[in-house]
Amino acid sequence: MPRPLRHFHPGGIYHITHRGHNKFHIFEETIDKAFFLDILRKVVAETGCHILYYAIMDNHYHLLIEMQEIPLDKVMQRINTRYAIYYGKNIESADPSLVVITLLAKSMTKSILFL
Repeated sequence: MPRPLRHFHPGGIYHITHRGHNKFHIFEETIDKAFFLDILRKVVAETGCHILYYAIMDNHYHLLIEMQEIPLDKVMQRINTRYAIYYGKNIESADPSLVVITLLAKSMTKSILFL
């Protein structure tokens, strides 16, 4: 069951987290984190929101955002869509067999931990 929608109001401060599926890494390299920060800068310029604090780990991130007029869901949609497109292009540029092997290895490692 999904979480209830947040009540949005301009000037509100929100703590946002976003985690990779099954806690997989969403930032594979340092350059991925730099690209994500660039996306944040652009979205802040477009929407007028303020990023008060952020933390970026390999498999998730945290944002503390002060909102303005554009609703939180629209801001997060811009951030996550742009990063997903970037991430997808990087995965697609890799050898497809290596991508499958990597995903299988991650799944197998998770399964072995619970034996």
